[in-house]
Amino acid sequence: MSSAHSLRRRHLLCSGFTGTYGTIAGGHRQSGQNSRCLRETTLTDDNEAVARQFYLDIFVKGNLQALPNYVAPSCMIFMLGRPPGYAPGLSVIIARFLAALPVMELNVEDVIGQGDRLVVRWVMRVRHRATYWDIPASGMIATIRGLDVFRLVERKIVAQWTYVDHEGLLDDLNCQRQHARQQPPDEQIDDLPPA
Repeated sequence: MSSAHSLRRRHLLCSGFTGTYGTIAGGHRQSGQNSRCLRETTLTDDNEAVARQFYLDIFVKGNLQALPNYVAPSCMIFMLGRPPGYAPGLSVIIARFLAALPVMELNVEDVIGQGDRLVVRWVMRVRHRATYWDIPASGMIATIRGLDVFRLVERKIVAQWTYVDHEGLLDDLNCQRQHARQQPPDEQIDDLPPA
């Protein structure tokens, strides 16, 4: 018999961020196959816990010293628009990002996993505090959406593929900046004609 897969959705309120997530685990087969299903579910749940703590410690708390707790030294990092790199370069990228756009809120919207793979869809709300992609600091709040695909071995990330909607972020920052420029100055009540 073929394995039936199920998607479990739950809501989580954990350490200051919320989200909906799901895991794909092998369904029940003939008797004797349930132990495989239980192992996959446990592995997926363990990996999900690692990924959630990774986001919380690294992005929300900004604790880059904790990076080795989650990422193996030989981890390969793949990001759109960048050549593949190893884990040591990841701390530099994240430090530059957090200096310009500190994370105010991070919502994990979906987590889907099977075996040693995990897909996480997230949304961040950030404050624009320093120049980012030639856009000077505005102090405005912007939204970033992204997706990470992790491969984990023994509770460490050994490969990561990251897809971030930079165009959406840049559009958000540019639109907010242009909107702020177009706002007329507030009228003074004293300047109004008498009724």
